[in-house]
Amino acid sequence: MELLIIILGLILDRVTKLWALKELSNTSGIVVIKDFFGLFYFRKQRSCLWYFAK
Repeated sequence: MELLIIILGLILDRVTKLWALKELSNTSGIVVIKDFFGLFYFRKQRSCLWYFAK
């Protein structure tokens, strides 16, 4: 049962990431509740480890 929950969680994670990439990547974001909550897409250019390695 635990394995099923983990697999479903991973699938849900992937689906929401694909949705965000499709819907949010070419917009300035989606306002859900004005001045309180919005959805925005940011793509990480570097990993944190490379940043701290300098």
